[in-house]
Amino acid sequence: MSIPVSTIATFRTAYNPFSRAARPCRLFLGMLRTPDTIPTSSPTHIDIQVKQLPRTSTESPTMTIGFKGGKELVLDVGKRGLKIGDIIEEVSRVGRALQHGTIRASSNLGSKPSNFKGWNPTRL
Repeated sequence: MSIPVSTIATFRTAYNPFSRAARPCRLFLGMLRTPDTIPTSSPTHIDIQVKQLPRTSTESPTMTIGFKGGKELVLDVGKRGLKIGDIIEEVSRVGRALQHGTIRASSNLGSKPSNFKGWNPTRL
């Protein structure tokens, strides 16, 4: 399953690099790394902010993915015990829903699809 990178605007994560629970954060960050050669004005640029916690930290790893259009997906990776496949699946699902919603909203076909009502990615 691929990640709809064109829908992602920002990525923020905080994790202890020595924690086993932080592995999905590290792997997802590696997938999104934007090369320094891409200018910030490019539509494919992703603003990435990483906060590495100290080795003795007991705080669970978290990820916040900001999508174009202002929606945010907040994942508490440590508490939910997510694996990298779960994260990719969730981000892909939300990205596809936003792409579909944007296409439907910009067309003359009417309102957003019925399964889009009340969608709140922060309540996952």
